[in-house]
Amino acid sequence: MNLLCKHTLLLALLACLGLPVLSAQAALLAATAQPNQRQLQVNQDNNFAVNWRVTAGSAHSGGAASSSARIINPSGGATLATVGGTLSQGGSGPFLFGEFISLPQATVQGWQRSGLRRVLLVRDFADLAGGGAVRGQQVLVLPAPTQPTQPVGSLRAVKIQPAQRQVLASQRNVLALAWQVVASDDFSGRVSSSRARIIDPASGGVLTTLGDGLSASGRTPFLLSEQLELSAAEVQGWYARGLRRLILQREFSSGSQSLSAQVVLTLVSSGLRAPRENRDGELLVQRLSLSFLDNQRIKLVPPATELKAKVLLGYSGNGLVEGRWQVAEPGSTEGKPFYRTLTLVRSQLGSAQQSTLFSPPLPTAKAGKYRLRFCVTNQDLVPADALVLDSGCPIESLTVETVYEVLGGSGPAAQLAIAASPQSGTVDAATAFQWRAVDGAVVYQLQLFAIGLDQQNAGEVEVLGESPSFVAGMLLPASTTQTPLSALMRNKLQPGRYYLWRVTAHDQGGALIGKSQEWRVRYQP
Repeated sequence: MNLLCKHTLLLALLACLGLPVLSAQAALLAATAQPNQRQLQVNQDNNFAVNWRVTAGSAHSGGAASSSARIINPSGGATLATVGGTLSQGGSGPFLFGEFISLPQATVQGWQRSGLRRVLLVRDFADLAGGGAVRGQQVLVLPAPTQPTQPVGSLRAVKIQPAQRQVLASQRNVLALAWQVVASDDFSGRVSSSRARIIDPASGGVLTTLGDGLSASGRTPFLLSEQLELSAAEVQGWYARGLRRLILQREFSSGSQSLSAQVVLTLVSSGLRAPRENRDGELLVQRLSLSFLDNQRIKLVPPATELKAKVLLGYSGNGLVEGRWQVAEPGSTEGKPFYRTLTLVRSQLGSAQQSTLFSPPLPTAKAGKYRLRFCVTNQDLVPADALVLDSGCPIESLTVETVYEVLGGSGPAAQLAIAASPQSGTVDAATAFQWRAVDGAVVYQLQLFAIGLDQQNAGEVEVLGESPSFVAGMLLPASTTQTPLSALMRNKLQPGRYYLWRVTAHDQGGALIGKSQEWRVRYQP
């Protein structure tokens, strides 16, 4: 009996038994979540967006619906929690659903204590015409608990500003450096560093040590400033040996823990001859500034708007700069963003010391928040002993990022102005940022933006041409209308600096339905 005959007999048997006979072209086919995996945090509430896509056969017209989402233990399939609301659409597929999920900190900590390392966020989508169901899932990864041998309070990171410097063999070089050591909120020790070291990255050998010991205690982050001096004779000696790039490094420790940070030093014979001395590939990028074509640092635009961005690049020397424009689209901008490359950049830079690089047209078809970044990718600019965390953008200090938002169908005219406070003054870890509730809001987003400051003018005069740049944000459920800054946000702020803050309200589909004015406050822990 051939295959066609077997298929015909099977259909006849199903009909005799009174079971529905569905065409593959008229059924739901699959359901997927975007992103398909997410890292959960155990030191804060988890509020994130999920996009579901349900595909159907070409003849399907019965719609799709799901009553709720569930958190499932992948070992055994037990339901741990029910989250989300009803999602439903009629008509033909594919069907696209968006929602915000809220998981309290205590719930996630309970899963972690029970030994779970991952759970599944699951939705079953049923055919409204009675044609079966399909299941989609997102993997939620839980961090492993802190090992008992590790102290409760720990060092997290060391940051240095600036991350690159040029030193001249023709004069005495004074390097003003600001080190920032970040620790966990429960850290209660002292951090210290004995001396700075100058390292030859080719051999790893220490050429000299300099500076005094640095130490600090109290509340994180720890800010330690110093001025280091390199004599003309030292730099001339290294330059005569053919060295053109060195590493200035400090190691900070507390008990058995230690972390280090470094500054890349580029050696030139003199300031006037630096552009001529640098051969192709010995370029030193000193500053990147990202904005849109109208010089705004963040944008809110209607759908299908023509949008481009630009990077102002300050550099010394000359050579070929390589980079890439990348964007993370709605649905992948919360938690760890998923970036895709829009275009690669290869541009020959002369001795002008400043250049502007323009982006390709940016995507604006879908409503929601986008993250845009530009990064320099020259492999010769990556320090020899640096840890590369992102192969797409290998040099964290040479990466700049901003955000823009494409509005939903209601447009900016329908957005509600939200009353919020504080509207001025000084804020700290205990300050409550609060706002009026917005009808229809499913989630609020609190955002902070850094203001460029002229440090020579009492710290309160904005630098001309410097637009506010996005620093950090928090997603909060609709039930929350006031909150202090989270520890993760505070770790990104500098004491004594001024910031702009605002809150925005978003509906079930992620569309912007309200926003507050930007208020200027000073952070002083």
